Amino acid sequence: MRCDVMRRRWQIDLLLFFNQFVFRTLQSVINSCLGNFCQRFINYNGNVLFTGSNIALEMVDKRIHNMEVGKASGIDGLSTEHITFAHH
Repeated sequence: MRCDVMRRRWQIDLLLFFNQFVFRTLQSVINSCLGNFCQRFINYNGNVLFTGSNIALEMVDKRIHNMEVGKASGIDGLSTEHITFAHH
C-alpha cells in the first residue's frame, strides 16, 4: 500500500512540475509574440507599398501567371482563378 501512495505522489509531483514548465514556456512565447505584435503595431504607418521588403510587382505577377489552373482551392477557399482574375 505504501508503494502505491509513494508512486501516486511521484506522479502528482511530476504532473505539477510538467504543468508549471509548460505554463512558463507558453507564457514566455505568448509574451514574446505579443511584444512583437505591439512593436509592429506602434510602428505601423499605413503605407502598405513600403514595407522595407524586396518584393517587386514583376515577381508577384510572374508567380501568379505560373500558378496551375483547374486545381482545387486551398483551405482559404481561394483558387488560382480567383487570384488570376483579381490581379487584372
